Amino acid sequence: MKSITQIQAEHDTKNLISSFISVIGLGQLSRRINFKRHSTIPLTAIITWLFEVTFSRRSLYRAQPSQLFSSRTVRNVLNDGRINWQKLLCLVTIKMTSILTPFIDKRRRLALIVDDTLIE
Repeated sequence: MKSITQIQAEHDTKNLISSFISVIGLGQLSRRINFKRHSTIPLTAIITWLFEVTFSRRSLYRAQPSQLFSSRTVRNVLNDGRINWQKLLCLVTIKMTSILTPFIDKRRRLALIVDDTLIE
């Protein structure tokens, strides 16, 4: 019975990640951050896999391998100096604030805090 719940939770997580990526429009944003690869692997597939690995509390080395690419491919993409990751983060933030603004009371200030500290 536990395995069924775990499989359902993993399926729900994958659905949430894919819907988040489609709402943000990561496919269009990848062109704006200078993502140009000679392979057929899209950036959305790599980032989706990274989100799945992160939310399953695994590292790149202990994660389930993808059918499309290896973890070495992911490391190469993350270390690619031509990709402007800071611009991607800013574009995603702009998109998220534009989506969330109608749901926030006008009397409140809008703030998005991203904490990337290494403290557990």
